[in-house]
Amino acid sequence: MKELLVQVQPALLELFSAIITFAITMVAFKVRQKFNVDIEEKYKKDLHDAAMTAARVVVAKFGPGLDVKTTEQPVEHVVDHMQNSVPDAIKALEPAAGVLSHIAVAKIEVAKNERRANDAQASSSTAPASGPARL
Repeated sequence: MKELLVQVQPALLELFSAIITFAITMVAFKVRQKFNVDIEEKYKKDLHDAAMTAARVVVAKFGPGLDVKTTEQPVEHVVDHMQNSVPDAIKALEPAAGVLSHIAVAKIEVAKNERRANDAQASSSTAPASGPARL
């Protein structure tokens, strides 16, 4: 029995070593995957925040009636702001051609809708009450 253990011991050590190496590799892979996802999400959020900030400025400058289909200047302004504000995010995410422009157009539309809603709310809160006051 003792001779058998002496003969099998190197093989068992090799097997145990392989199992430990595999487990460490899997844990390292999962940790790397988790942090890469977190970093990518942060970059996406930063990119969209920069686009939204610039879109609000564009809508404040051109008004909520702005039509991005007839003029490219507002879209270019938003894209320029994204490129200047979050160059690391753009470099890391490597968006395909046209993606930044599509994001810009979408954020301008959101900013226009926000502005219209705010304008409507402001005008309704300053409108005189109709009819007699009720208690």
